[in-house]
Amino acid sequence: MGNLIGFGTSDRDAEDRNRNQPIKLPPMFKVIDKPTDESLIRSNICMITNLNRDVTEDQLRDLFGPFGLIESICVFYDDNGDSFGAGRVIFSRFCDARNAANRLNGTLFYGKTLKIKRHFYEI
Repeated sequence: MGNLIGFGTSDRDAEDRNRNQPIKLPPMFKVIDKPTDESLIRSNICMITNLNRDVTEDQLRDLFGPFGLIESICVFYDDNGDSFGAGRVIFSRFCDARNAANRLNGTLFYGKTLKIKRHFYEI
């Protein structure tokens, strides 16, 4: 992982290596563009991109925690342990995920503007 140079900045070589790397989802999930079933509209998963590469799961928990009970949280890393700059937060309730995505999308977090979308899927 890159060295922390200052608040919200990281090693540019690590960023360049991992830019445009696809995020791998478990095989049981099939990502869909538009939910077709009412239950899918109630997704409790927030996908976060454009994360600073030095952000940890604990920092994401501190950011998303005030919106509700979190079931699971993770930052995605490659085989070398370098962050992809993306993560996932799973809330207990879909309304908490919706509120977090609506309120935090576009906010500045450790020097980067977060991009947050609710994740719709079919199992």
